[in-house]
Amino acid sequence: MIQLRSICLSAHLDSFCRCLNDFAGLEFVYQSDDPGAMRRKVGWKLDAQYRNGPQTRDSYARAQHCDILIEMLREMPLMLQRANEGRKTVYVSERWLKPLVIKGIRFPGIFRLLSPSYFRMVKKFCKLMDNENFWVFACGVHAARDFARLYGLFHGDLCCLFKTPAVKVEKRLGGGVGNFRRLKVWGYFVEPSKPTSVAISSCESDVLKIFWCGRMLDWKCVDDLVVAFDSVCKKRPAALLVVGEGEERGRLQTLAGTRYAEGLTWTKGLISFNNYVSGDKVRELMRLADVYVMPSNEEEGWGAAVSDALTEGCGVISTYEAGSSATLLDDDALYHCRDVHALAQKLIDFKKGCQTLPDMNLWSGAAGAKTFMEVVK
Repeated sequence: MIQLRSICLSAHLDSFCRCLNDFAGLEFVYQSDDPGAMRRKVGWKLDAQYRNGPQTRDSYARAQHCDILIEMLREMPLMLQRANEGRKTVYVSERWLKPLVIKGIRFPGIFRLLSPSYFRMVKKFCKLMDNENFWVFACGVHAARDFARLYGLFHGDLCCLFKTPAVKVEKRLGGGVGNFRRLKVWGYFVEPSKPTSVAISSCESDVLKIFWCGRMLDWKCVDDLVVAFDSVCKKRPAALLVVGEGEERGRLQTLAGTRYAEGLTWTKGLISFNNYVSGDKVRELMRLADVYVMPSNEEEGWGAAVSDALTEGCGVISTYEAGSSATLLDDDALYHCRDVHALAQKLIDFKKGCQTLPDMNLWSGAAGAKTFMEVVK
């Protein structure tokens, strides 16, 4: 029996869970069955085809004794107990060294160790990484390097306090990380969606259709895309569609100025804003778009929209700082966050249909379940 413990049943975990359940019985345990307001708006409701339920005393007891535990809740006592009893435990996580934000000021993630409780937790975790029964599956290459850095620091390499060690990270599902035998590159999983019909006007064939969707938060840096779009329009015909809601929306619309428009459409020379649409419609828009842009900073632990877009055959330009982008894309599709000039140039130079896309079947739930069983067998 395998138990997977997470905050909620994510759309990017469900296919993995279904396929893993075919290999061995799976129980999914969640802290909350509410995926959040934004995900409710896009119709994110899943009917699990495997045993699932809320976190209870009984489910915790089963977690103590199941054959394999996949832990995403960072329950240290549970992981320590299982490892010491010789039971296989796999910890799955995004970055541990995301920037520390205090009153709007961002500090390097290593500053998190100034918290005594965090310091003690990381120290225990790095010791746990030496246990033969314990694996760490890091969601993206940045997360993998974070764990390598913390391990080095708590094993006496003080250079890791100032920089990430130069470890080789294989950019593939289950890829190796330096000499860490039980530290693997991981991520989230996507499945091709069923085509749906979306009422949307189409631009002329020479117009570059640019797309972004999500929560409009400051660390998503959508303002960089809005500013860059003005430079792009001076060099080639282009249209930008922005779908989503959030605290930054009013500022973004003001920033768009005379190029502002409303509606679910690409219009040459304009930036169209639209509220959230369903997940199926987002995937349809990705099929219609020429390029999806991910302008987020280091707070974007993974960035599922990138893998969604790639699965739909949409080109992607992204910051190096987003976890999924650095893991899935070649360097020529990446730029560093806040370099608006570089983003604009990437879009000006973008050639429709010429970007080499990764084989997203290698990041499907079926591939994830098979790779998982191979690693922990």
